Amino acid sequence: MSKGLSRHLNQATISRDQLRNSAFPVRSSARVDFLTPQFFDVLVIATIVSGLFLAAARLRRDFRQPPRFPEDEPPKE
Repeated sequence: MSKGLSRHLNQATISRDQLRNSAFPVRSSARVDFLTPQFFDVLVIATIVSGLFLAAARLRRDFRQPPRFPEDEPPKE
């Protein structure tokens, strides 16, 4: 590796570390403290409930509509 490129990479690393330490003094784990197992349990339950709700709404709509194709209708006597 050339000296110029090595010096440039070292300066970039130093400036990134300085920026991280000076501009963001908050702990890095402070942003993810809410990601607990209970939070993911709630996400899973909310996904299942919303899926069941959407499936029920779709089934209700399908059973209330007349058949889309004439050959699907029951025969008339």
